[in-house]
Amino acid sequence: VVDGKVYDVRVDDSNDFQRLRLNYGVWDHIFLEHGWHYTRATPKNEFVFVHINFTSWRNHFDSSLGWRLGRKPEASDAFGSHALLLWADMCEPYNLSKRAAKICDGQYTNETGWDLKKELEEHLPRLPEPDGRLTTVLTARVVGNGNTTPYGPEPGMPSAVGQTFWAKECPVAGCPTPAPLPINSDCENSRLWSDAAGWPNGKVPGAWENVVIGVDECVVLDIDTPELYWVTVEGILEF
Repeated sequence: VVDGKVYDVRVDDSNDFQRLRLNYGVWDHIFLEHGWHYTRATPKNEFVFVHINFTSWRNHFDSSLGWRLGRKPEASDAFGSHALLLWADMCEPYNLSKRAAKICDGQYTNETGWDLKKELEEHLPRLPEPDGRLTTVLTARVVGNGNTTPYGPEPGMPSAVGQTFWAKECPVAGCPTPAPLPINSDCENSRLWSDAAGWPNGKVPGAWENVVIGVDECVVLDIDTPELYWVTVEGILEF
C-alpha cells in the first residue's frame, strides 16, 4: 500500500513543461492480485503528494481532475487538488511592490496574477525568471466494510487514477486585450494560415507550438487551429 508518500519530481533538463500526465494506477490494484483478495488485508485510504518543479513563470495550471486551491493541498482534499508557488529567494532581487511580493513569497496560491508578471518583466532578462513548484495530492479513499457493504472506491472517484496538467500563461479570466494595431498600408499580399508553404519547414503550426507572425506578414486565419502555446503577432493577423 502506498500511503502518505511525498514525491519530488525533478529532471536534469529545463522543466518548463506545457503538458504533463501523472498516472497513479487503477482502482483494481487495491482489490485484485496484490490487494484485498490476495492479502486479506483491509483496504485503506491512500494518498500521495507529488511536487512538480518547473522553470519559467506560470500564471496557473489547468487540470483534468481536482480543484485549484489557494493553499497547500492536504490529504483530506479531493483527488487531484493542486496549487502552485514561486520560490521566494528568486523573487527577492526584483524589489517588488507589496502586492506582488505577497504572491511571490513562497506560499501556495491558485494563480500568480498579471500584475506580478508585469513587474517581473520590467527586470527581464537582467534577472532570472522565478522558478516554482506545482503540488498535487492523489487521494484514493475506500468505502464499505467488506461484509454487508462491499469494499469499493469512494463515489465520484475516477476509474483511472491519473491527472493531466496544462501550464497556462494567461490569468484564469484571460489575458488583457492589446490595443488595436494601426493598419499597415503596405500589407496588400496576405496569405492564409492554412497555406503550409507560408510557414517555416513548410508545415502549418501544430498543437502546443510557438507561432510568430513577422512584422511584414499579413496572415488570414481561415481554419480552426489546435491549441497553441505562444502566438506573437508583430505584423497583422486577421480573423
